Amino acid sequence: MTATGSTPEQRGYERAYFQRAYFQDHPGKRRTNRLVVDQLRKAGLESGRVLDVGSGPGYLIRALEEAGYEAAGLDHSEEALRLGAQHVSAEIQLGDVCEHIPWDDGSFDGVVLHDVIEHLTEEDAALVEIRRVLRPGGLVLLSTLNESSVLHKLLGKRWSFYQDPTHVKPWRTASLRALLERHGFEVVYSTTYFDLNKAGETTRWLEPLRRLGWVVHVPRFGESVTVVGRRLAGSSA
Repeated sequence: MTATGSTPEQRGYERAYFQRAYFQDHPGKRRTNRLVVDQLRKAGLESGRVLDVGSGPGYLIRALEEAGYEAAGLDHSEEALRLGAQHVSAEIQLGDVCEHIPWDDGSFDGVVLHDVIEHLTEEDAALVEIRRVLRPGGLVLLSTLNESSVLHKLLGKRWSFYQDPTHVKPWRTASLRALLERHGFEVVYSTTYFDLNKAGETTRWLEPLRRLGWVVHVPRFGESVTVVGRRLAGSSA
């Protein structure tokens, strides 16, 4: 999809934003995206149509397609759509998840927000839209930095959450579970973990740790948290 209307200043900011280390395509990034796919499967979604919210350059869409899912993307950035079109052929739409997801009710078996919810200012509005486009029984996967992480406690304001000015709210397992349950979802899977495949994205001298390829699941205090909820049929949001 091609979109117009942003200012030259906005386009310049978006180009610079997507040049950050986080958006580089490297073996660790691909392992992290396969981890997201594995988490969907552990929660019970083996196949079907999945929407990647905040799809960016399309790397997670690619991983979903390689795993056999029918994937689509949503992003509020025109630069993201341009980059995504370079990496995948899947449908990617321009839009704001907090306002409107441009698909019909019940269009998807799964919706993924990987490293996205911490950017949202109106998460309740987003969950209303996500629930609408999910079929009854469909899954939503939320993954983000964990506010309860031991690294947050050790680093304080130097923690990686604070290194991105577009982050607006940190989350932990309990707050993500409460958000899902408030909007008619049953929590079916949750974990906190250290993903060394992402090492170096905010602190470059840690980059060699990526080669280890370790994902270490720990109770409560991991650097990242994933919570998956199932849309309950007939429940109100």
